[in-house]
Amino acid sequence: MQMRIKTLMCHLHSLSICSQIMPSYFSLNLLVCVCVAYEVKIVTADKKSAGTSNSLYLVIVAQDASKTYHFKNSSRAPKFQRGQTDTFQVATPPMGTPTSVKVAHCPRKTTREDVSKSSWHLFQIVLTCLASRNKYYFSCRKWVESSQSSDHLNFTEISLSKTEHL
Repeated sequence: MQMRIKTLMCHLHSLSICSQIMPSYFSLNLLVCVCVAYEVKIVTADKKSAGTSNSLYLVIVAQDASKTYHFKNSSRAPKFQRGQTDTFQVATPPMGTPTSVKVAHCPRKTTREDVSKSSWHLFQIVLTCLASRNKYYFSCRKWVESSQSSDHLNFTEISLSKTEHL
């Protein structure tokens, strides 16, 4: 007999795993997928015109897999602005140690004018595993050009530059 399982997601800050029950049809009574929770800090450089009003796409690449996230920007609480650090929490399936990240950003509008003036200066991205407190630093320190649309993303890959084991 198949059973629909309702979504349940808990964000745990100090425990070693984040359990997530996925919605789907299964022949079993319960299926649990163990996830790893990360804090993601995205640091925009403190340079003239470094910020962007674009939405950001982030791919965490690890030894065994990769996972993509979409962080939307809004005019009410702008993210990715000059000298600003934006913090998010995400859960991934177990993937092993992060080895690189890929970033892309694109405007909500897709006019040529929006694309041409929407470069963003990314300083670095820091991933912190909430279970182990290990930190993974991805130093970029360069301009990232905007993609024309979310259908055609131009990703910039940034390799792991430093790890802190706590």
